[in-house]
Amino acid sequence: MNDTGCEIEQGAPGHAMIECLKRIIEYQRLEPPDGLLPRRVAIGSLLGKVSVVTGVCGSGKTTLLRQRIRQLVESGVPRESILYLNLADDRLYWLRHENPDLILDAYFELHPQKRGSETVHCFFDEIQSLPHTLAALHQPSDAHRKM
Repeated sequence: MNDTGCEIEQGAPGHAMIECLKRIIEYQRLEPPDGLLPRRVAIGSLLGKVSVVTGVCGSGKTTLLRQRIRQLVESGVPRESILYLNLADDRLYWLRHENPDLILDAYFELHPQKRGSETVHCFFDEIQSLPHTLAALHQPSDAHRKM
């Protein structure tokens, strides 16, 4: 058991996994802190396409993602339209053996009004922690295509 109340084992029922993910998504939904050293790089985006930020450990990838989230919020994007999930979180270790679609299923249970009607900006930090997630991002399901 941890601070989100999740205790998931491999092969746990899908609804238990989704409930755990929902708690972690809400827990990690902290506002990006002020005073971050600005990064001099822009993250481009195309509707329905994935942008990837790569770099060595400590180069500022997470800071860049947080700054991009702040820019989106300041430009009027509702915070509920932004999904940030740090996949290196130890509470998500069980997800390495599960279907990564559970992440989006949990998000859309939290915000059902977003499904198919609005753009959702997804930020997956440390995505290399979940090898199956990389493949899933290249072929999003029709149910999540509007993201």
